[in-house]
Amino acid sequence: MDSTATTTRSTRWWRAVWDRPMTAVGAIVIGAAIASVFAPDLVTGSQHEHLPLVALTIWPWAAAAVGYVLMAGRRGPARQLVAGVSVIWAAVAVVAVAVPPIVTGTDPTRIPLAALIVAPFGAVVTGFLAISHAMAGDRAAP
Repeated sequence: MDSTATTTRSTRWWRAVWDRPMTAVGAIVIGAAIASVFAPDLVTGSQHEHLPLVALTIWPWAAAAVGYVLMAGRRGPARQLVAGVSVIWAAVAVVAVAVPPIVTGTDPTRIPLAALIVAPFGAVVTGFLAISHAMAGDRAAP
């Protein structure tokens, strides 16, 4: 058997995955889920009540990013769009989980400020990337 044919056949599925916008949608959902589960909670009050604020607020931003990707993904091969969105939402998950919360007050209130800011930032950057992908499709058309 020819090694070139085997290599082409074995990498075909990989190229097909990177050409589909649903892969980017999966990256957004997985990044948002990781941030929702592992991001620090808002801790406030004398009883130190925990509120999973990131889990409550990240999903509208993830939904907006999914909308951007689905609108731009209709423009043909989306390899660069998928790669960019995957990197963006992996960074969103890492920042939401890894950056420590701000601690303030005599009853230490812990505010996960970075985790709250990174989701809108990820949605906006995803929107810019999707617009860029859609505009590149318009420029390529005759």
